[in-house]
Amino acid sequence: MRGNIYDLAQLTDGNGIDNNLVRLFFFDNKDYFNALTQFVAEFGRPLAHYTPAFVTNSPDDRALFLKDCLKIRTRLMQLGLTIAIRELDVMENAVCRGDTKEFADGQLKFQAAVEIYMEVIKAALLY
Repeated sequence: MRGNIYDLAQLTDGNGIDNNLVRLFFFDNKDYFNALTQFVAEFGRPLAHYTPAFVTNSPDDRALFLKDCLKIRTRLMQLGLTIAIRELDVMENAVCRGDTKEFADGQLKFQAAVEIYMEVIKAALLY
């Protein structure tokens, strides 16, 4: 990863994913798939080992979570995954407030966003 920023928002035409834009994007940015694959491998199902009940645990647990989020946020920013960053914000804020429901919702949306990005990339590569 050379620190390039790729934003999949570039691939939409206002009505959803534009296949022509997707193909052009991957023609120009061949390292993107490798970078995102590395991200998914490194974080697995991102933050999945944190449960909603976790947000009511000790301050030390919450501090560890926020430290993990910082590492993940850095990688997401490198990849330009803006939707996933927004959901990470939701989880961080929920942990700070002790809001188990919002944390659970943010966790699910975060994982879904990363999986969607991977599916878009796989589809583009198979085309």
